[in-house]
Amino acid sequence: MADVASHEFLHIITPLNIHSEEIGYFDFQNPKMSKHLWLYEGATEYNAKYIQLRSGMVTMKDYVEEIVSK
Repeated sequence: MADVASHEFLHIITPLNIHSEEIGYFDFQNPKMSKHLWLYEGATEYNAKYIQLRSGMVTMKDYVEEIVSK
């Protein structure tokens, strides 16, 4: 549950800090998807895992295994 919650919460923050022009000036009337979805998902997933490591929710061993499996 913590894994999913941290990942989804970080979807709020990640696009505010790093985004392409398509996302920064998103046209809700005529949406055009960004080609940088991999970047947003990757940064969000990395930070979600890293936060769990920093908070002591997972061990370094578990963290490294999870990152390597990605």
